[in-house]
Parts: sequence; C-alpha cells; structure tokens
Amino acid sequence: MGIRGSEELFQNLPRKFRLGVHLTLIEQITEDRVVAGGTVTPAEMREVEMLRSRAERAFRESLSENSLEPGALFGLGWVLYKKPDYRDEVAQYAVVTAITEWAAGDRQKYLEDAYLNQAGCYSLLATADSADAAYTVALASLEESKKVAIEYKRLSEWKVKVEQEAASKDLRKLKAARGQELATLLA
Repeated sequence: MGIRGSEELFQNLPRKFRLGVHLTLIEQITEDRVVAGGTVTPAEMREVEMLRSRAERAFRESLSENSLEPGALFGLGWVLYKKPDYRDEVAQYAVVTAITEWAAGDRQKYLEDAYLNQAGCYSLLATADSADAAYTVALASLEESKKVAIEYKRLSEWKVKVEQEAASKDLRKLKAARGQELATLLA
C-alpha cells in the first residue's frame, strides 16, 4: 500500500485518535533532534509537555468512543510512559494484549510492541533485587512479544530491538538483574 493508501486508512480512524498521534509526533521529532546532538529550549519543553497533555486527552476521548481501539490504547500507553507513569502504562498495554478480536492489520501492528513495552515498564518498575517479581513478568512479556515476532516473521528485527533496549534503554535493569535469562530468550 502506498502513501496515498496509508493516508486514506489514517483518515478512517477516529478524529481524536488522529489528533493524539499528531501531537505525539511533535515530541518524537523533538527527541530525535536531541539524539542528533541538537538542543531543546525550556520554552520548547513546556510546549512539548502541554502537547503531551493534549494528546493524552485526545487518546482518552477516543477510548471513550471505543474502549478497545488498539491504536488509542497504544498511544495513551506511550504518553503515560513519557510522564513517566509506568503503572498506568502497563495497564494500557495489558488491555491491548488482552484483545481477542482485531481489525485487519491491527494485531500485526500493535501486539508485538505492546508486549515489548510492557516488559520495559516492568523492568523500569523493578527494584535492584534480582528476585523482584517484576523481572519475571518482564521476561514473560518478552516471551509473548517474541512469539508474535515469530508469527509475523520478524524475529531478527525483534532481537535487534530487544538488544538495543537491553543495552541502553528500558530493559537495561532487566539485563543487569537477569542477564542469563534474557540471553536465553534472545538465543
């Protein structure tokens, strides 16, 4: 499907959901600028935070119309992550992973990353104790994410994402606490 087809598909999504997506793109662009070595002024950060609040409202309004819209659930989870509100984020992704009837393409688009993001949240919530149950749940979420990646023939891409997350992002605590189990999952 070309760009035009994607635009038409996007236009068929609820208006509030589309608004939430557009508002989160601004924060992602700002983050990309920082990663590339740029800077963000305090005024720009205040604007990003205001837009994030508007995106949260838009996703919540979209969910009031359809409480199982996976894109809005996923988007709200991302917004909660940026706050950071990891417990509520986990709850959003739990709803996504519990969906049993999917619209065409939505399962492939959201489920793998919903499990991966859940794992990252549990890793971030865990204590330094390697026996913390949050690490066990994180590993179980990663296992589910891997199953979806295998189903859609994306295992090699999935491994790269998980390795990147374990090296410097949300899964680094999991790697430090339960590295052998993580390595086994990646094997």
